[in-house]
Amino acid sequence: MKATAVVHVLISAILGAALPNAQARVVSVQPKGGEPSKESQIILNNLWTSVHGEEKPRPVVKEEKTVPKTPSFTGMFNGEGNKFLSAAQDRVKNVASGSGGGGSLLASFKGDKKDKKKKDEGLLGTLKSAGKAAQKGGDLKAELKRAKDDLLDVQQWNDFAKSYYEQWKKDKADYLKNLVAYKSGLVKVEVDDKYKAKKKMEGSTKPLDKEIHVISGSLDVPVRNQESRGTCASFTGSRVMEIVLKQNGLDSDLSEQYFYWSSKPKCQTTKCNDEGSWFFQGFEYSVNAATPNIPLEKDCPYNPKKVSGNDTQIPLKDGCSQGYAKVRKYEILKDTYDQVVDAIKNNRPVAAAYYLSENFFDTSGIVTNRDAQKSNKEHAGGHAIVLTGYMALPEKYWAEEGKVCFITANSWGKGWGVGGYSCLTERWMQEHAISYFTVVEEMEVI
Repeated sequence: MKATAVVHVLISAILGAALPNAQARVVSVQPKGGEPSKESQIILNNLWTSVHGEEKPRPVVKEEKTVPKTPSFTGMFNGEGNKFLSAAQDRVKNVASGSGGGGSLLASFKGDKKDKKKKDEGLLGTLKSAGKAAQKGGDLKAELKRAKDDLLDVQQWNDFAKSYYEQWKKDKADYLKNLVAYKSGLVKVEVDDKYKAKKKMEGSTKPLDKEIHVISGSLDVPVRNQESRGTCASFTGSRVMEIVLKQNGLDSDLSEQYFYWSSKPKCQTTKCNDEGSWFFQGFEYSVNAATPNIPLEKDCPYNPKKVSGNDTQIPLKDGCSQGYAKVRKYEILKDTYDQVVDAIKNNRPVAAAYYLSENFFDTSGIVTNRDAQKSNKEHAGGHAIVLTGYMALPEKYWAEEGKVCFITANSWGKGWGVGGYSCLTERWMQEHAISYFTVVEEMEVI
C-alpha cells in the first residue's frame, strides 16, 4: 500500500465521519431543481390564492416560465373552471370553420360586455388581438394557431386540475377520518437545552427580494404520511435530506423507520414505550457515523402501526443496515426570522417544531395567529415540519401576523391543507415554536 493511502486510512480511522467514504459522493445544497411539476404549480396557485385572494395573480417562482392558468379548488367545484373554456372553444371553432376573417373575428367580440367581465379573459383577449393583427395586415393564420395552442394548454391544465382536485377531495376525506389518530401522534418530548428555543426569535426586518420563493426541488419530493405514530421528527429530518438530494439529481426515498431509531439513543438496544424524538439527534447520529448510515425506504420500510412496548420496533430488519446516505454538516438557526428567510432564499430546507393550535388542523392554505386565538385549545404535544418557501403577506396582515408566511410541508398525507402544504405566518410561528430551526448543509451518498 502506498504511503499516501496508509495516511488516508489512518486519518479516516481517527476522524471517522470527517472524511468521505471512498465510494461515497459528497453533495451540498444546490440552486437546482428544474421547473415545478404540474402538481406543485397547482399547489402554489392555491396557496397564493388562500393568502392573496383571486384578484392578485401569482408571480412566477424560480425556473418557472409562466404561471399556468388554473381554476382554484373551490372554483373548480363551483363550475367556474369550465365556463371560460367553453366560451373560448366556441370562438376558436367559429373562426377555424371559416365563418369569417380577422374583421369578423374582431366584430364577434364587439359589445360583448359579459366576456369582458370574466376573470379569465386572457384567451379571449388573445383571439381579439388576432383579429386586430389581421386587420392591420398581420398573419391571421399564425395568430390563430398561437391562440389555439394557448387554448389547448389551458384545456390540458384544466383537465389535470380537475383530476387532481377529485383525488384531493378523497385525500381530504381520509385525513379528516384519521384526524384523531394524527392528534394522538402529538407527543411531548423534552428538548435538549442546546436546541431549545429560550426566547421568541425576532421578526423579519429587511424587505423580501421577491413576493414568493420556493426552495428548488422541494415541492417535487412526495408528501408522506406518518399515520398514527409519533414519528413526525423522523419524517421532517428525512424530508430535509431528500430535498438536498433532489437538488443534486437524486430521487431518494430515505427510511423514516431507521431515522426514528437513530434519533432515540436510549431505545436502540432496549425496548421502550415513550413516543417521539428530535431530528437534531438523528442528524447528530448520522454525522458521527463513519460511513453512510441511513438506508433507503425499500431496504428499511416504515411500519405505520404502533408496536406496544417497543416504540423503535427493534430489532430492525437486516435491510436497515444497508446505509445509503449520511449527514456531514448541519446548522442551527437561533437569532431572527431573517436567518430563516435567508436559508430558504439560498435553497436550504428548514426543519422546525411547534406546539399546535386548533386552526392548524383545518387549514385551507394559511395558518394565522389571529385564528389560533379564537380557541384556547393548544395541544401539549409537539409537531415537526419542513419549511420549503416563503410568501410576502398582504398589508392587511402586517399588524397582527408580520410581513411573511412560510410554506410548510407536513407528514399527514395530501389531505392536510393544500395537497399537504400550508403557509404559517411569522407571528404564529413566534408564538408556537418549541425549538431552534435546523438546516442540513452537506451530505454523503453512495
